[in-house]
Amino acid sequence: MRPAHALSLVVALLSFACDSDKFTAPSALTTLPTPIVTATPAPVPTPAPIPFQPFQAVFTVSPDPADGTDPLQVTFDMCATTGINLTYEIDTDVTRGLGPRGQVPCRVTFTFVAQSRIAVFTTAMPTMARSTATEMHYDYRITVTDTGRTPPVSAIKEGTIHVLPDMSKPRAGAR
Repeated sequence: MRPAHALSLVVALLSFACDSDKFTAPSALTTLPTPIVTATPAPVPTPAPIPFQPFQAVFTVSPDPADGTDPLQVTFDMCATTGINLTYEIDTDVTRGLGPRGQVPCRVTFTFVAQSRIAVFTTAMPTMARSTATEMHYDYRITVTDTGRTPPVSAIKEGTIHVLPDMSKPRAGAR
C-alpha cells in the first residue's frame, strides 16, 4: 500500500470517530503490513548469433594473365573469400615439383624465373659454351578450404604461369 493510501485511511478513521457523539480515539492504530516489493531482474541479453558466412571462394592472380619476362612476380590473392574457418594452399609447377607449395597466407607473392641451360656449339672453331634461357611454364593450383563446415568444403583454381627470358640481361657464363 502506498503512503498516500495509508494516510487517507487514517483520515477516514478519524473522521468516522469524530462523527459520533463521543469522540474516542482509536485504541490502537493498526499498522498495515508493508508490502514486499520484489524486483524482477532484467533479462540477460542473448548474444547475437554469428552471422552465417556462406563459403564463397574468390581467387585473384596478378598479373592476369600470369605472363611476363624473367623474373616474374606473381601474386595469389584469396583474401576476399568468405567462410567460417579458412585455410589457403598453393602448389606451383604441379608436374615437376619445382615451385613453392604448401599452406600460405591468404595473399602471397612468388618470383618465377626462366630456366637457364647451356648450349654447346661445335664448328670449325673451338667449342664454345653459351648460356641461353628458355621460356618456362609453371602450372599452379590454389586451394581455399573452409574447415569450419562438416564436411570441409574446398574450391580450386588452376592455371599456368608463362615466364619468358629477358634477353636484354647477360646470363652467367655468356661470352
